[in-house]
Amino acid sequence: MIGLKQKKGVSEIVSYVLLISITFAIAGMVYSWLIFYVTPGKEIKCDEGISLTIRSYYYNCSTHALNLSLQNRGLFDIDGYLVRVTNQTGSTIGTYTLNKTGKNLSTGVTYRDYYPDSSNLNDSKKKLGGNISFVEVQPFAYKNSTAPTYCENIAKQKISCS
Repeated sequence: MIGLKQKKGVSEIVSYVLLISITFAIAGMVYSWLIFYVTPGKEIKCDEGISLTIRSYYYNCSTHALNLSLQNRGLFDIDGYLVRVTNQTGSTIGTYTLNKTGKNLSTGVTYRDYYPDSSNLNDSKKKLGGNISFVEVQPFAYKNSTAPTYCENIAKQKISCS
């Protein structure tokens, strides 16, 4: 009688060990199957040495003409920049894209851009409706793709009429 009880205890332990090892095997298979669906891609970012500044500006309130002077003060060339304007600082009522310039901006060089009538913009549905009071310039670069990678550092300037 004592021998039968001991064998029954051993078989229960073996069954628990088998149950746990089967559970781990199934969990490993599910993990290896899901890893292909959840693997994050490499995030594409601009180089940290990119710096674009607004050196000077001239804005005429009567003609809505904006003249910007930009300088690439970074360590790398920039493939272009995006100019956004708004007509109210602080509580922005709308940001409008003036231009997406695809000029290559070399390091240390100052560039001048002229926007003859910023109240018309590129899209007639997005008229500015007033004088520009704030401008942002965001550099971008093409990093192994056809779509631009926009940089996090944005040059900002409060604008007043000249």
